[in-house]
Amino acid sequence: MGRKRLSNKIDKNSTKSPGKRRSQVPLPRNQSSHNRSPKLSYESYLSQAQAAARSGNLVDAENFYQHAEHYFRILKNHSHPSH
Repeated sequence: MGRKRLSNKIDKNSTKSPGKRRSQVPLPRNQSSHNRSPKLSYESYLSQAQAAARSGNLVDAENFYQHAEHYFRILKNHSHPSH
């Protein structure tokens, strides 16, 4: 009798991805980030950061805060254009 070979293929139906961890706070899927205004993106990421912080997920909270800061800077640059 031969031994079974273990497949190195990734199960595409699996919810876990090797080397990646899924966020416990789902990202908004109702609009593409390319079609959303910077203000809505800022508010969405800020809300997600606060929710992640409340749940104790500080890594995701920091990630969302960094995204919110990106959109905050875009808003700031749009409201105060350089001369």
